[in-house]
Amino acid sequence: MITRGALCFKGKVSSLIIPLFSILFFFNSCRVDDIGSYYTFTGQTIGQYLKEDPEDLGLGEFVKLLEETQVIALLNAYGEYTCFIPNDKAVFELYKAKGVSSFEELKENYRPDEIQKIVYDHIIKDVVLKDASFNEGIILSKTMSDRFISMTSTKLSTHGYYYVNNTAAIVNLNIECHNGMIHVLNEAIQPTEKNLAEAIDSEERYSLFNSAMKECMLDLLITEYEDESYNPDDYESLVAGAPTSNNGDAELPEKRKYGYTVFMQSDSLYEAKYNITDLDGLKALAASIYDRTFPEDASVKDVTDRKNSLNRFISYHMLDRQVTKRLLMDVYTDQNRTKHHIPNRSMFEYLETMCTNTLMEISHFSTAKTNLLNYVSDDQCVQLLRIDGPAVNGVYHEVDGVLAYDYDFRSALAAKRLRLDVASFFPELTNNGFRGGSTKLLDNKMINVIFPSSYLERMTYEEYTKVMYLGPNERYCDYQGDEFFLKGTYEFEIITPPIPKGTYEVRFGYQPTNNRGVAQIYWDSKPIGIPLDMTVDASDPKIGWEEDGSNTDDPYGYENDKMMRNRGYMKGPASFRNDDKTWYSGANARLNVKVLRRILGRFDFEETTNHKFRVKAVKEGECMLDYLEFVPAEIIEYEDIY
Repeated sequence: MITRGALCFKGKVSSLIIPLFSILFFFNSCRVDDIGSYYTFTGQTIGQYLKEDPEDLGLGEFVKLLEETQVIALLNAYGEYTCFIPNDKAVFELYKAKGVSSFEELKENYRPDEIQKIVYDHIIKDVVLKDASFNEGIILSKTMSDRFISMTSTKLSTHGYYYVNNTAAIVNLNIECHNGMIHVLNEAIQPTEKNLAEAIDSEERYSLFNSAMKECMLDLLITEYEDESYNPDDYESLVAGAPTSNNGDAELPEKRKYGYTVFMQSDSLYEAKYNITDLDGLKALAASIYDRTFPEDASVKDVTDRKNSLNRFISYHMLDRQVTKRLLMDVYTDQNRTKHHIPNRSMFEYLETMCTNTLMEISHFSTAKTNLLNYVSDDQCVQLLRIDGPAVNGVYHEVDGVLAYDYDFRSALAAKRLRLDVASFFPELTNNGFRGGSTKLLDNKMINVIFPSSYLERMTYEEYTKVMYLGPNERYCDYQGDEFFLKGTYEFEIITPPIPKGTYEVRFGYQPTNNRGVAQIYWDSKPIGIPLDMTVDASDPKIGWEEDGSNTDDPYGYENDKMMRNRGYMKGPASFRNDDKTWYSGANARLNVKVLRRILGRFDFEETTNHKFRVKAVKEGECMLDYLEFVPAEIIEYEDIY
């Protein structure tokens, strides 16, 4: 039995409030009759344009806030900005909501930093967003107050209308200035101040799920926001000694934030689909699922015990990372980003849930069939109904059915190839805006992140090992576009997500180049064969790569595949590519001589649990980590090339 006071949390909870914004669940009933669209370059900076305050827009009141906080000078400077500016009527409504009637009263009653926060809530720095860049849900680029903005569009007439954070309509789109873009709102942005547990508690439609979460005391696990013990100034020496990549220098994470995601069913769905109206009914449903999956724990009745069926039921709906709808899958398959994923090829994302030793699967089959959760068949999968519910430390989504690690899904999971991007192992990458990332990560001058040794919980290494994360780039032939990068003498160990019990062939995806080093690989603390020389090109006779179609006796390359397997290697999958051919050629990774999979061996996993993947340099050079594959032995003979 645990008590609320006995639960331990990582780090300290920040007193700062840096919330998310909500997606529009039900469109505003207010009609915007005359939305304006400005596509002409004004030749002015944003600050100059706002200072002139076109009479038809009426933006003078917000300009007062910009001048008071001196942010107007920033908007007159070089750089790139996207500004969501509330019109005068909207600002006066904001005054009213804050208990004042004018700008002068606002100055008298609120601190300068509070006024600055109002301004920063409306500005995104370093990114220029036109309406063509808007995606349904949360925009991945944060405002200057370190907050997310969500976008929704709807059709009220022949025009399309966009809403920011639930109800603020964009009444003038795409006012293009010398240093960015202005969108005019009919309502000021006022974010939620609630953590995820509080945000869910305020939603009456999820009262049954919320009651069960509280009964199990799992609500206490989704309240943290930031590890205040982390200070980037303590690690400045890492930047000076960081390995360099072709994309620029490394930077330290500014913060170490926590984040969470909860998937929930509405009360009405429980009643209509499962005939459940109270907690006892939900307990019975949970027992019917998890007593079959984990019969050895059927007798555990304490709902605060992590092996209890209701506890497992609720905790399986929870993630220890903030995953917006776009970060579930869309950002990795988006052809408007770095175009790594080949359209119409399936992709699967696997995330560890808060239910011990369980994975959740997100599937992408085509544009029309994406973001499917725990797909077993068309009749056995869960889909999103409402997305990106707001909180300061996470999001919640409403789904159309029960998410469960049930017997059927567990069996399906154990019978398929699991390809896991190494970046997916680390919640810190998602919670701090690195994985998926903002549109800035598409720039060839993107920022590379170097991590202190205590930053990533699932990765351990000594201070002399420099670990960097390189975000998506068009020139990388990487699965999902990103990779981990090390250089010099290194030694590190990664804890994988839990893999279902069974017999698997385990593979390591990497790219050989002349700059790579030689490393000994270990699996669960045991060395795997001789050290891997990552400088050896795939076409070297030691590996024997041949391009598909180059041998008339082997037009599809299948015989070459067999020969490479005998030597412990495989070609890359044919499901991803690099759009920019500066460094890597080939229409996809299979046709790229610089992309390989190293077969680590066949392993019997006697239980579903995490595993240790360790790499130690034996010859100085670079090392990169892309993905790991776990392939059940019984399907290897029938495996596809994707």
